[in-house]
Amino acid sequence: PDGKKIAFLAREPLTEEQKKKREHRDDAKVVDKEFRYTHLWVIDLATKKSKQITKGRFNVDSFDWSPDGKTLVFSHRPTPKVPDIFNADISTISAKGGKMTPLVRRKGYDTNPLYSPDGKKVAFISQDGDTTWYSNSYICVVDVKKGKIVNVSRRFDNPIQDFTWTPDGNAFYFIGGRKTNMHIWKISSRGGKPKLISTMPGVNSSFSLSRDGRWLSFIHHDGKTPPDVYLTAARKFAPRRLTHMHTYLDSFKLSAPEIISWTGRDGRVIEGLLYRPIGARQGEKVPLLTVVHGGPAGYYLNAFSTGYVYPYQVFAGKGYAVLLPNPRGSGNYGYEFRRANFRDWGGEDYWDIMRGIDKVIAMGLADGNRLGIMGWSYGGYMTSWIITQTDRFKAASVGAGVTNLYSFTGQTDIPEFMKSYWGAWPWEDPAIYRKHSAMYHIKNAKTPTLIQHGEQDARVPIAQGRELYVGLKKLGVPVKFVIYPRQPHGIREPKLVRDAMRRNVAWMDHWILGKELPKEDRPQH
Repeated sequence: PDGKKIAFLAREPLTEEQKKKREHRDDAKVVDKEFRYTHLWVIDLATKKSKQITKGRFNVDSFDWSPDGKTLVFSHRPTPKVPDIFNADISTISAKGGKMTPLVRRKGYDTNPLYSPDGKKVAFISQDGDTTWYSNSYICVVDVKKGKIVNVSRRFDNPIQDFTWTPDGNAFYFIGGRKTNMHIWKISSRGGKPKLISTMPGVNSSFSLSRDGRWLSFIHHDGKTPPDVYLTAARKFAPRRLTHMHTYLDSFKLSAPEIISWTGRDGRVIEGLLYRPIGARQGEKVPLLTVVHGGPAGYYLNAFSTGYVYPYQVFAGKGYAVLLPNPRGSGNYGYEFRRANFRDWGGEDYWDIMRGIDKVIAMGLADGNRLGIMGWSYGGYMTSWIITQTDRFKAASVGAGVTNLYSFTGQTDIPEFMKSYWGAWPWEDPAIYRKHSAMYHIKNAKTPTLIQHGEQDARVPIAQGRELYVGLKKLGVPVKFVIYPRQPHGIREPKLVRDAMRRNVAWMDHWILGKELPKEDRPQH
């Protein structure tokens, strides 16, 4: 806080023995035994000397300085393994090092601690004792001396994204979603009903509160407005745009998404975003592509988005309509909606997507004989599931898709994720894992399918894509399997992202519009 020192997180370096073993190729690893932990360090800016503050067999994830600079509060978990995020607790330690003092110890994750301005309390993001992967996260506050914990944001029925104290310590500003929007909210530090601050539809995020609490800066964008920095008085929301970073886009014709809604088979209201094709004639029926998001607790926002490897604007420019559905199980619609696909992936969420497509067809926009389906991660799961349930689609693209729920549980770095969503391990309830896995219905598949997968994907290992590829190939279904070297669960390298985009466009153009496929994109036989 006085600007003389910087605290930071750093991963433990290899020991001399570990370096020697690696050099001599004698470095066999024991699973769940040997970890390199991340710890808290402090560097003195005057002397340039750094000191390790925390030590031990645990992993530090986040931290904050006390206002007087004497203490550090930090969140930590037993190991660096992803599932141990749900075992994260909070402790304090002297800024000089020494013995750590437990502050929050309970089930579920407790993380991102922030000292109050007077140093008497610590606020943090918490599941408040829940341990499921689809639970809400809240702002909780603990009294440093008494240890009493209060859930401040219990009345906000969506996960908290980011938060900060007001300078007087009487309230919090935070980021939280509501349907297809992301907003800035304010809530008393004693709890109560949150107050909506940002009234602009779209995405309002990455906010910063001035030291005196009078001003809020944030980034805003929506389906037709690219991201820029805005400034508003905190007392009254009247944003003023400060930057114009994307003027080069003025020369492009872009499709702005509209929010549409329909009902599921049980009458539940489902929303989605619809991109209309650029230059389409009134009354013309056009091909429709549906892109399913990941998660399953992901969600589509009214955001200025490129579509990652599924380039919405490119598709719209080529005459396609694009539907981005938020079926049950999606985030931003409350806990009950997010949990509505518990033990039911490929069930009513599948029908939510199908009925969304039917809605666009009924609007007179889409040609029901020219449909494509695609998605990454859970979107890849749903796409692989869909091609085993219906032959209404002319083409499909499966990105890093879970195709076999049973084998996936033993391959992924988050096996507990499956227990959380299915209520049992696959060996405890094998029937339900088989029932909802594409590979157990693969004989029904007829849709030409492009499969894309990162070679180093630990979340959805490449074996999942290979299972689907082998099944489709042996059945004689047109299929192309593309592996992206070095890539984790999402493609990162720009040239490989471009390759995935190009292949998706070419695949849809061929099977839906009848255009010739480049030689390198043709199916494998």
